[in-house]
Amino acid sequence: MVTVAFFAQSNLAWGADGNSRSEHRFGLYFSILGDPFPSLWGINLAYNLASFMRIDAGYGSVSATFPDALSAPTITLTSIAGGAKFFIPGWSFSPVAGINYTNVNVSVTGNLGSNTVYGISGSTSFLYSNFGFDWQTHYGLDIGFGYNLPFKAGVGGLPYVTLGWFF
Repeated sequence: MVTVAFFAQSNLAWGADGNSRSEHRFGLYFSILGDPFPSLWGINLAYNLASFMRIDAGYGSVSATFPDALSAPTITLTSIAGGAKFFIPGWSFSPVAGINYTNVNVSVTGNLGSNTVYGISGSTSFLYSNFGFDWQTHYGLDIGFGYNLPFKAGVGGLPYVTLGWFF
């Protein structure tokens, strides 16, 4: 009995009534390390269709310059992706699982010797999944973290962290 009461109270404290995603539907969030995947940073627009489903689209990038090389080459990877994330209905702090489609473009200026970044060269598209946790408060603050797992041979996954606001 005590355990049930504690669980019920802790779920209310975390906003387990599900209204936070229903009340604050449209959002903007910033990510570090891979949402959209792959990227170092990303910016995403999102919409909560229901308390258990969110659709999103985003742009991400990573760029590096190698000053010690003869021609100081720069390599840039950009990602544009969209997808859906699913939550446990009624939970504001919830496990999340998603499916996404990304288009990735790798460009190199200068002479690097290789045009491959993170197992990707040129332009390619593929599916990836993500899983982790997401917390959207009743005020609209959204915090997420998890892991992106691509469905493309030779491309490894990355963890991600997100921070955003829903209106």
